[in-house]
Amino acid sequence: MQNMNQFRQSVEAGMIALEAIEGKTISVRLPANFEGELHNGDMVKLTGSEEFDTIVGAADGVSNTLGMVAYNVKTTKYKANDYLDIFINGKIVFGKIGEAVNAGDELTWDNTNKYFVKKTTGSVDAMAFANAGANEISKVVIKGIM
Repeated sequence: MQNMNQFRQSVEAGMIALEAIEGKTISVRLPANFEGELHNGDMVKLTGSEEFDTIVGAADGVSNTLGMVAYNVKTTKYKANDYLDIFINGKIVFGKIGEAVNAGDELTWDNTNKYFVKKTTGSVDAMAFANAGANEISKVVIKGIM
């Protein structure tokens, strides 16, 4: 956990990595019927009917990935009715990596362990921006559906 007053900030999942690169951020409110919690750096998806009437749910590495929960110094977790920012398609951010990856590798989100792994099946949720080892926080490019 970082302290806002420390001299040098540590890198945390969900932080912007390259601000000059075009990408989008949207603000959403979790639905009143949302169950569980989301944390900074978690990947989320659109759920519900064709109209995606439920804004977000935990990404499952299969479909409808929207983006990553943006880092916020004020809070690390979000529940029903909370407002949060989500980094979507094209944003370069820091994400947790579960296994060694090379720049350019396609990644999918492992929601059980809360990190990215190389895509073998399922959706492409991000692309590795740099080489990284297992259990590191590294730059990724978000590849959501939008």
